[in-house]
Amino acid sequence: MTSQTCALPTPTTAPRNDLLPLFVGITGHRDLRDEDVAPLRETVRHEFQVLKARYPHTPLIALSPLGEGADRVVACVALEEGLSLIVPLPMPIELYEESFSDDKSRADFRELLNQARDVFTIPWLEHGHEDKGATTPIHEPTPAQIEGQYAAMGAYLARYSHVLLALWDGDASPEHERIGGTAHIVRFRLHGAPPPYGPALSLLERAGYGSVHHVLTPRKSRPLPPNSREPYTVQILPLDEPAEDFHRMDIFNADIEKMTDSLGTKAHENARSLLTATPDDNTEAPSNLRSPLAIYGWSDTLSNIFSRQTALTTRRIFLLVFFAAFAFNLFHSLPHGSHHETEGTHATTITEQTPIILSPTNAEEGHSSSAAVSSVPVNEPMSGGHGPKVSEPTGSSHESKTHDSENTGHNAGASSHESGTSSHEQSPSLLESAWSFLPWFLWIYLILVVINIMVHDRAEKAELQNKYQDYRALAEGLRVQIYWRLAGLHEDVTDHYLGKQRGELNWIRHAIKSCNVLTDATNKEGANAHSAFLPLVVQRWARDQRNYYVGKAHREHKELEKQEKIIRSFVMASVILSLALGLLLSLPSLIPLPFLEPLKHRVEEPLTHALIMITIVMSAVVAGLLHGYNAQLARAEHTKRYGRMGTLFEAACIELEAQLAKGNTHKTSAILHELGREALVENGDWVLLHRERPLEVPHAG
Repeated sequence: MTSQTCALPTPTTAPRNDLLPLFVGITGHRDLRDEDVAPLRETVRHEFQVLKARYPHTPLIALSPLGEGADRVVACVALEEGLSLIVPLPMPIELYEESFSDDKSRADFRELLNQARDVFTIPWLEHGHEDKGATTPIHEPTPAQIEGQYAAMGAYLARYSHVLLALWDGDASPEHERIGGTAHIVRFRLHGAPPPYGPALSLLERAGYGSVHHVLTPRKSRPLPPNSREPYTVQILPLDEPAEDFHRMDIFNADIEKMTDSLGTKAHENARSLLTATPDDNTEAPSNLRSPLAIYGWSDTLSNIFSRQTALTTRRIFLLVFFAAFAFNLFHSLPHGSHHETEGTHATTITEQTPIILSPTNAEEGHSSSAAVSSVPVNEPMSGGHGPKVSEPTGSSHESKTHDSENTGHNAGASSHESGTSSHEQSPSLLESAWSFLPWFLWIYLILVVINIMVHDRAEKAELQNKYQDYRALAEGLRVQIYWRLAGLHEDVTDHYLGKQRGELNWIRHAIKSCNVLTDATNKEGANAHSAFLPLVVQRWARDQRNYYVGKAHREHKELEKQEKIIRSFVMASVILSLALGLLLSLPSLIPLPFLEPLKHRVEEPLTHALIMITIVMSAVVAGLLHGYNAQLARAEHTKRYGRMGTLFEAACIELEAQLAKGNTHKTSAILHELGREALVENGDWVLLHRERPLEVPHAG
């Protein structure tokens, strides 16, 4: 099929180079039947439309070597659907075209090639030292070497495609598997590509690069295997695993689009900071690193934004917990209005009455009802000087006389007692009005708890902490990858980064692979063109990172010591106050010293006792919250990790400067390679450390 059948849409906007693209790799049979082309096109078109709808903020790029048959069918549909096309070639164009069937096929290839966004040739397999990193063989290639290049091309597609579309008949039998053929590429995708086609993996490391979207496709050379499903249907392989999910990449791109106007300049400055020490420095980035640098600038900028938001939210949560605990402690500890009212009533009764006297009859019978008791007013004269008069039974004629006499005596002393009573009753009234506010502390506590939950849920819904950690991990991975490329190292960061932290962090590896493809696709300078950047790499990476780690370790250690002193002070205050309170309440009954009893009574006063208890409890609460805050920030762990990395980078800088002075670029690159691996391991551990400390409302247990 020719490229003239591609009804290409008119582009409305130029593609951005600072968004993470999703690469759709293409592999399939060369010998398609004519009657299968139309239904295959519709199936592939539907797959592209599903991907565009699922990831609306992510540019899709087709990755196709444009071989005859399926490669060109899918590439044409991709162009019609508005996807960009990048063409990785297994060998130089002139050599590659020799495999095509006729001149018409070569013309079709050239026409599709002209519509591609980028075209590049993968490195020639290393058969000798002179071939290392080259894209053209030094000597005339043998058929086995040509076949090996097709296999290397398939391994590249299997490794760097996010989605691999395989137009394949499903026959994986060894007798039908050709080196570099579709079945071979599918096997690479599902089980990993062994050396020399891919990096050597640990026996314990998970093999495979991802899933395969298998479109069942007939071919001319042989019929479909028996018991095959319906042709042109799609099945995700392996069957027992779900397809890869790239929503995290799409969210990252959405954040970039949303903040382009407000943070675009800052992202550009952060990207330039990898290569320049001052704003006046005009060092230009190599063309093949411009997209990775732009994406690094955004990942670094966004991680800083979400870092500040996470830190602010963490402080808010801990402060809200403190004020909620304080409000509840006030409600619980301060004397309530009912308690005060009872004490005031009791005091008034004791002041105005003599001790209660039981009638002999009721005393003998053991009754203590109000009908059997009587009190003599303080101002009533005693008859005959024989002590207080015993009350008579209720209803006697003497009762009314006694009552009148009591009223007379009471009224006689009313004028002298009135002013004292008035001043006595005014104080409880004020206190009771203050105690009436106590229930509001309970409501304040409940409101603060609700606000805290809302703050936490909002932060969790916005994924502040996860975005901060993920974008920081992406920035650090890209930093190492960019400096490796500048130092002439072509090793892939993803071979050493987050390999054992798959799952939710796997999108970071996919993102770095996207940048690697963009770097390969625009690499026009050659393998060793960046050796002049070695001094810059040593300065902007090794020395700057050494200064960062040393300074960060010092600051974290200093802040941790300061916080621990404060924590110890609050703990000691709580313990000392508790001990003092226990002694004041216990010693008067053990040691009869005259000054202890008044102190005990003073401490037992409701308001004084409440204030002491509030201070004891809140001192312990503050100590616990500060300890939890330091644990949330992992300050102790940071002090150790940053101290170790500072020492490591310090030693590396000394050796790097010595090798640069000698002009030994090979040894300098080797040291930078080891330094990068250590940095990747440390950052992977940092991500896991903070993943184990999710943003939560502090609680007991």
